Amino acid sequence: MIMKAPFLYLTLLPSTLLAQSDLTAEPTSAAPPLTAAGAPLGATPLGATPFLTPLRVAPADQGFGGGLWASGAHYKAAFDDGVSFYPVLGSKAPRNLPLRWRTAEISLAQAPLLLAAAERHASEWRYELRHGAIVEAYDVRDDGVEQTFVLRERPKGAGDLVIRGVIDTELVAAATPFRHGSIEFCDADGTPRVCYGAATAIDAVGRRVAMESSYDGRAISLRLSADWLQRATFPVTVDPLLAAINLATEVDALSSVDVARDDGANDLMVVYRRASASTDYDGFGLLVSDTFGGLGTNVFSDLEAAWSAEHLSTAFVGGTNRWILALQRRFPAANNQSLIRYRLHASGNPVPDNTVTHIPAVGSENWVAPDVGGSVAAGTGDHALIVFRAEYPFTAPFNSDVFGMLVNTQTDVYGARFTLASPLSGAMFDRGSVRVNKESGGAASSWVVAFNEINRSQANDDLDVYVARVSATGVVSNRFGLPSPSSDHKVTPSLDGRDGRYMLLYGLRATGHGNPWVHTVRVRRFDFDEASAAPTFGVDNFVALGGELYPTDIAYDSRTRSHWAMTWFDANWDSYAARAGYDAGIGEAFTVHDTSDLGGAPAVCFNDDARHFHVVYPVVGGLSQIRTRTMTYPATSAALQASGCGGTISANDVPWAGSEFFAVRASGLAGNTAAVLLASLSSTNVDLAPFNMPGCSLLVGPNLLFTLNVGADPSGAAAVPLALPTSLAGFDFYFQWAHVAFGSNPANVLATRRLFVPVR
Repeated sequence: MIMKAPFLYLTLLPSTLLAQSDLTAEPTSAAPPLTAAGAPLGATPLGATPFLTPLRVAPADQGFGGGLWASGAHYKAAFDDGVSFYPVLGSKAPRNLPLRWRTAEISLAQAPLLLAAAERHASEWRYELRHGAIVEAYDVRDDGVEQTFVLRERPKGAGDLVIRGVIDTELVAAATPFRHGSIEFCDADGTPRVCYGAATAIDAVGRRVAMESSYDGRAISLRLSADWLQRATFPVTVDPLLAAINLATEVDALSSVDVARDDGANDLMVVYRRASASTDYDGFGLLVSDTFGGLGTNVFSDLEAAWSAEHLSTAFVGGTNRWILALQRRFPAANNQSLIRYRLHASGNPVPDNTVTHIPAVGSENWVAPDVGGSVAAGTGDHALIVFRAEYPFTAPFNSDVFGMLVNTQTDVYGARFTLASPLSGAMFDRGSVRVNKESGGAASSWVVAFNEINRSQANDDLDVYVARVSATGVVSNRFGLPSPSSDHKVTPSLDGRDGRYMLLYGLRATGHGNPWVHTVRVRRFDFDEASAAPTFGVDNFVALGGELYPTDIAYDSRTRSHWAMTWFDANWDSYAARAGYDAGIGEAFTVHDTSDLGGAPAVCFNDDARHFHVVYPVVGGLSQIRTRTMTYPATSAALQASGCGGTISANDVPWAGSEFFAVRASGLAGNTAAVLLASLSSTNVDLAPFNMPGCSLLVGPNLLFTLNVGADPSGAAAVPLALPTSLAGFDFYFQWAHVAFGSNPANVLATRRLFVPVR
């Protein structure tokens, strides 16, 4: 341990997590076979830990909380006239088991040295209680909180130095007389949870001595002998250790992951929660470069133990260059009512801030599971859309409605809630699992939402998925049911897309409430542009089949306007991703995480600059982490081959399978003349001189797939759009233009080079 004379140290550090053998997860059947083509790059942790946060006030909410908090890898701590240390126990712990230390006395020969009332001072990573000439300080580190007492001068008189800290905790430790050794605090089952380590003293010239510690059931006392103290060179450092032990490692200790991208600053915002206990989840917002060249910065944390951060979502609003983070807070002391809060955060701003805007609920309703949509970068839209479920306490959770609310991110003003489905549920409907696409096209563009609905007035009705369009002013279209021949419940929908083009991810399960797992993950393409009164549903296809699965997220490739990436995980807590084309065909599927460390619910977003997808997911093991993997397209490109005798042939984009808008172009032709595009699965090189075309060659064939007659525009350009169904992956195509060029040769026809198009 690094010593920092002139300080007297007490250090609070949690121990490592339980080993993998301490985990339990119900086994399930294997995931479907996954291809290796275009596999994602290696996993990258987003910083050494996703939980290191500086000292920040959690402003009071509903009359609760308002403390000063910080956190590290496996703990959080509150600071006032001492420190309350909360080891992270996981969601199976019925409640928090904090251990509070308050320094009651520092004495010499039983004469107190703490003579002045403490003044409190806080900076980013340090909290001080200044008792006149003695300063008690707490330094926040990722591995714990260092507690320091600064005695800058030799105290007057002689005798043993005793530091006495009053302990307030449910944890129990055996009464211990003075001796050099640690003190273990256990829960009601006798499981050790916190260990107060053996103390050592060191003076300014490096002389060390073992100190004695005692515990009388109420206070810990540290004693330093008068003889050693008399010979010591001041200042003197005392260094015990307070650590969490047997920390529960659970698959849901780290969850509710969401990710979005700022295309201007090239940053990602990742939000997630951690289970301190079953009654207390903490929320985090991590800002990190999308190149992952440095550590991420926690710009938001929600640590207050007076409420629980149950769910988080994030989006970027391009018109105002601001992030929006939406979260659900549950208040155990207020009948477990859940309310929605949001925070706006400027693009590229690394300064942490935990303030939020409060949205009051209607009466005693519970507002839960918010999802948020923003707008395209460099756009003009200044609003975000928060969607959520409202539960009515008298029937919850079996009758609920889904609502939306616009937030003006320029003025930080939210509007009135509006219903996303009519009529309201009453005692008939139960609606939930509402999601919104990640960004609108900005300005007057709409969002599209998806949600579950069941009609309880119909016997044995199944859960269905509905979609609706929400305008930039909050006008909601009719809801439209997802066509499906299956009688199973259609659940856990998510969707993404923009400017009328969307894909929906959902699952099928045999039972309704109570079972989170699905047996099949599917996708459905649909179009729903601004001018359409109703969506046009396209192809439906399965993504994964068998076992116990859970679909989580989907992201849209705004460059090809044809591809989506989707994520899911299984009951073994392994994570997966796949890419689908415009026709809902699955191009590739990837195993994102399947190591001995448990994963969890992944999220995904698109990077339009690098043209790949970021898959972000939690990992619970020796060190809980948020990790990312980059999901790339297969390597391919259109290439020119051989020699032509006139004009230029090119492709408008990379020939990826599933691209609807791939096209073969021509330029340098004579304006307003005829041109023919030749296509084949093979190549040739036939001299066309015998056909009155000297210097020209036929480069495709000999068996042509097709020829297309088109005309060059006045500028001498032509293009043929060629949608590439996903099923064409692995096929190689060859193209060549032949075009009229009067006076160029006796045939008055020229031909371009050959374009090789490997579809991957």
